[in-house]
Amino acid sequence: MSFHRCGLAVLGFLALLPQDGVMAQGPSGGGAVLYVGATFLTQDETQPRAQALLVTGGKIRQVFATRPKTTPPGARVVDLGGGVVVPGLHDAHAHLSGVGQAQETLALEGTRSAAQVVERVRARLEEQPTSFLVGRGWDQNDWDCAKPKVSPCGGEMPSRQLLDAVAPDTPVVLRRVDGHAAWVNTAALQRGLEAGGAALQNKGVDPHGGRILREKNGDASGVLVDTAMDLVTQGIPAPTPEVLQARLKAGADAAARTGLTAVHEMGASLAELEAGRALDRRGELAVRWFVYLDGSEKGVLEALPAGGIQRPEGRVEVRGIKLYADGALGSRGAALLQPYSDEKDTSGLLVTAPKILEDTARAAHDKGFQVAIHAIGDRANREVLQLYGRLANARARRHRVEHAQVVDPADFGRFAATGAIASMQPTHCTSDMPWAQKRLGPARLKGAYAWQALTAADAHLAFGSDAPVEDIRPLWGLYAAVTRMDHTGAPAGGFTPAQKMSGTQALEGFTHGAAYAVGHEDELGIFKEGATADMTWLSDDPTTVPPSMILSITVRGRMMSGVLERFGP
Repeated sequence: MSFHRCGLAVLGFLALLPQDGVMAQGPSGGGAVLYVGATFLTQDETQPRAQALLVTGGKIRQVFATRPKTTPPGARVVDLGGGVVVPGLHDAHAHLSGVGQAQETLALEGTRSAAQVVERVRARLEEQPTSFLVGRGWDQNDWDCAKPKVSPCGGEMPSRQLLDAVAPDTPVVLRRVDGHAAWVNTAALQRGLEAGGAALQNKGVDPHGGRILREKNGDASGVLVDTAMDLVTQGIPAPTPEVLQARLKAGADAAARTGLTAVHEMGASLAELEAGRALDRRGELAVRWFVYLDGSEKGVLEALPAGGIQRPEGRVEVRGIKLYADGALGSRGAALLQPYSDEKDTSGLLVTAPKILEDTARAAHDKGFQVAIHAIGDRANREVLQLYGRLANARARRHRVEHAQVVDPADFGRFAATGAIASMQPTHCTSDMPWAQKRLGPARLKGAYAWQALTAADAHLAFGSDAPVEDIRPLWGLYAAVTRMDHTGAPAGGFTPAQKMSGTQALEGFTHGAAYAVGHEDELGIFKEGATADMTWLSDDPTTVPPSMILSITVRGRMMSGVLERFGP
């Protein structure tokens, strides 16, 4: 894996998990337990640090600034023996089914050339013949230019003919690392055409919200961007309920092992929601799962219950819907106010027609649900913030802008004005920084990955990973937020360093800030009387260690509703 990319190390990470998924159990949430022997970072401004917590019935009953000299009546004492305990970490934007599916999909992360991708395809087809091969993880921005030059490289997009050489008959669909573009072979294009993808044959015609990259003669070159991917992916068989449950369980188990106690799921299908509920009923869902349903799926709005958000007793909570305003920056699908600096004939894509986007958002809003809209480019962010500004009482709903990656500085104040959450992923910055200035130009960088600027404008920030696009480990996100460097410490001083977060600010994004984004700031992401006893136990304090040491912090365990899980010895 390239050192600057903090992403898609899912397969290697999952290999570290216990094969049976079982973790050592500590005290249950029944009787009173006094936890001591660690420093507790409370995320409560009135008492930022504590030396003991009293937990009863899955709730925090008392926070002690210093260790009490006598044990509260009826309580047992558990000495953690060191380390730092923080409120249970959230991932405010992830795709658990995708994390689990990574075990089934051909992994292409870390490839340094198109030839390496093709070789992985050849090897997989020889080892495991299939009628339809799906892969994910390539990034043309990572492909080195050798001498003599081997095409494509240096950010150039690949062609279908390269895949045809090793897969002339088997349809191959390889999603880019961000999931917003696919590299396909001729067999996949032909299958898509047979399934009704007429745009593949109509030269010069793109589907709304998508782009078909073409050869000089107008034929499809083999790269499909955003909604154009639907022309070939519609032929991929739908997973069974059992497969969906297995994927979600694997993804949730992976999240739990990183110390996460909650995940905000972005874009779940109704079938995935039912799979998660089935796991929850069996006690097999390892994290709290805050679900934003795929707003483009037929029947989703009707499936939202009357009366707004319902808070069940289990771990699954439907918060609202996820929609898309634009595509991704890496595939030049993010909608910009001005053309791309490195491709002057495009300004990106609005993948959802503005009227459909607003009508769908308004319908969910009127039913009392949150709206979370993917917006990466400065045009998309402006359109979404203006949309939220037209919704009555939007501030109370806490609608979300997912990614908020490139924002015109003139629009920073719109987040606070509309109450919109800036749901951001720090590792996107460190993954994109090698090519972001080339793509955007120096002027637009002032609004790119602008965590401090948004904080100064009173925006509420929530941090996540966008796994499996990036690695799900929250400590990687904390490191990226604090350093804006890759894992080798480059660039010196950090990328656009004025936007670095302090350790305390970064931790806020993964705890109380994320809890605020799902309306649970009084119960989660904080240690105070009455809050739910969710915790993440770390070996060291991420707010005080030298930033370079954050990646060396280990997760000793976690707690959910007073149940302690110890990891390792």
